[in-house]
Formats: sequence, C-alpha cells, structure tokens
Amino acid sequence: MSRTESAAERPHCCTKTILVTAFEAFGGDEMNPTEMVLGRLPGTVGGYGIEKLLLPVEFVRCRELAFAKHDELRPAAVVMLGQAGGRGAVTPETRGRNVMDARMPDNAGYMPENVPVVEGGPEILYSTLPVGRICESVRALGIPCEPSGDAGGYVCNALLYGMLQHNGGEVPTGFIHVPFVPEQGHRDRPALPLADIEKAVEAAIEAVVRELERSGLTEILLEGPYSIMDILPEQVSAERGSRYFAVERYYLQPERLRALRRRYAEILLRLNCYFDMEASFDGGESWETAPDPEAFAGRLAGLAGNEYLRAMFEAQRAMIDITPDTTHMTVYDPEENLQEKLRALAAAEGLFVWS
Repeated sequence: MSRTESAAERPHCCTKTILVTAFEAFGGDEMNPTEMVLGRLPGTVGGYGIEKLLLPVEFVRCRELAFAKHDELRPAAVVMLGQAGGRGAVTPETRGRNVMDARMPDNAGYMPENVPVVEGGPEILYSTLPVGRICESVRALGIPCEPSGDAGGYVCNALLYGMLQHNGGEVPTGFIHVPFVPEQGHRDRPALPLADIEKAVEAAIEAVVRELERSGLTEILLEGPYSIMDILPEQVSAERGSRYFAVERYYLQPERLRALRRRYAEILLRLNCYFDMEASFDGGESWETAPDPEAFAGRLAGLAGNEYLRAMFEAQRAMIDITPDTTHMTVYDPEENLQEKLRALAAAEGLFVWS
C-alpha cells in the first residue's frame, strides 16, 4: 500500500488524544530513559489525553503495535520517544529514512542490513511535528535541545518512517531522541538527568498542543469574517476595474511594493507593543515570538516566491496574512480593541481598513 493510498483510506477526523510511545531497554542496558519518562507523564496536557504505549525494541513488532494503537485511537498527534546514546542533547528528528541498517540485532534477534522499511517507499519522509517550536520550548528550560536530521538505521528510524508512511503525516507525527541518564552507568558518554528529560518531553508535548490549538484556530479564522488593510478606502466597483488594475500594477513594482510592505511592518511592530504576536514566513513551519524589528521589517519587505507572512494574535483570536503578490493585508476576525489599534495605526501610515 502506498503512502497516498493509506492516507486516503483513513477518515480525516481524530480524537483529542496524543499517542506517546517509548521503548524498552536494549543493547545490554537494564533501563531505557524513555520508558522511565513514559511512566511519569501526566494523563492530560492542555486538555489532550495522553495515551502511553511501551514498545519492544523490535523492527517489525514495534510498528505493528504502534500502528494498531494509532488506528484504534485516531490521535490528534503522535510523539515517539527513543534513546540515542552518545548524544548530549534532546534531539527531535526532522526526517525518517527508508532504510533498516542495524549495527546490532534487535531484541528479537533480527539484524537487517540495508533493507527498506517500506518496499518502494520514498527515500525520506519528513516529521510533521513543530520541531523548531519544540527546540525553543525545551531550550527555554535550560535543557540542551537541537534538531537532528539523522534518526539512524535502527528501530527508532524504522518506527518514525513507518508511522509517517502509515498515517501520511496528516496529524503532527514525529520522533524525539533523548540521551543516556547517569543511572545507566555510561560514564564516558554524555548523559542528562532523568528529571531534565522528563521536563523536556513534557515541554515538547506542550509545544505540540499549542500547535494543534493554533491549527484549529487558524481553520476557524479562515472561515470567519475578515477585514482588508489597503491603500484604498473601500473596494473598487467592477466598472472601474481597468483603472484599478493600472494603479495596482504601479504599486506592484518592486521598489514601491517594498516601501508599502515596510509600512505594513511598521504597523505590525507597533501592534506588537500592545498585543503578543507570533510571526511565521514559512506557512507555519516555524514561529517567532516578538520578532526582532529590524529582521522582521527586512524580511516582510522582501517577500518573494512561496513566502508569505502569517501573524497570530492568539489571545485576541486574530490573524493577519500578507502574500507576496498583493498590495493589501488580510485581517481575520480581530476583536474590538485590536481593530481600533489597527485603524489608528493604518491612518498614521496613510492606509485604510475596510470590510
């Protein structure tokens, strides 16, 4: 079954549950920090139930059990945990590779060499977890955390790739590796205290929950009312279309468009003085809270290609989009206080807000 076929056969809906998996001990160790952390996780995070699943370190069986639990739950997200001995940081994986290439047998004695996880599958499948946001959240606790582009060739990678193929990445799905803990006795290898790993995993799950909530809010806002901030005070009538398009082409000239977007940047930066804003230029893959003014203004002015700005004001349940080929910005469902500030800031820049 191909990735496309398996995703298409599944219903789009899911439950308000996050599936979290961990592995048993392997490789001669008597413990695995992910198993230890799994037992300590709370039953709910941010209103989402946490379904815990301990897996055997077996290439085939771990996927069978994880897929079965996934299909039973239809979770809103899948967070898989594994141990990466030798790493000194928590490392969310950005991708899984279609290969099983073991340096030692799994716990069932199977030791594949350069065998595909899924026959005929793509070489790489990418995590759909908010890796950047996870790293930011974990580092904010003073715990080392870096994205990884190599999940290895052992059971962890097989589970990551297999799950992404199984659910098509339709819900946030990915893998987080953690280091040894000191209790394992690998004195010549990096380790983190179990308490730090526990905090890191909880912070990662919280970041996933925030992304789920943001995605839900985005869908609601896109279907709701919106306003336009523009160089004109109201929509132009159809009979004036030819004149309007001539004026629009004038403002779409690169230098004039950059100047206009700098005015929009000034408005958003000032708005950020009153309301918490998060900004993304890559379709929501990564977000920046209270962005650096100079960098933000420069990037917005230079929007090009597939880039677009999405600014979220979650507390006000509002969102603003600016795309590279337009002279306006779209303001989704602003509450009254934010709308008032927008109108005042727009007027100061010689711009208009209308519905």
